[in-house]
Amino acid sequence: MAIKIKHNDKEYLLEFNRNAIVKLERDGFNISQVEERPLSSILYLFNGAFIMHHPKATEKEIDEIFSNIPEDQRPALMQALITEYSKPIDTLFKPVGDNTGNVTWEVVKK
Repeated sequence: MAIKIKHNDKEYLLEFNRNAIVKLERDGFNISQVEERPLSSILYLFNGAFIMHHPKATEKEIDEIFSNIPEDQRPALMQALITEYSKPIDTLFKPVGDNTGNVTWEVVKK
């Protein structure tokens, strides 16, 4: 699943992958601060959702899209973005294919 937005006859697919999340976090985004710093965090998250499929979207373009989202729809959109943001993180802890068990590791004393 992803989030599709249509604005001025152009469609945008908002979604996150690991690279988009790493870029956001390197730029200072912290998902745990959404409640503490809602305005900046929500705008950061919304902007970051464009990285994966629309990396050339300008900040002005993204701000215009956000400002045209009806206010009563913004909370649900933010919940959907948080859900999308969490998906790539969740995959870090799930087995991938038949390779599970092909790696072993241990902590050793030096």
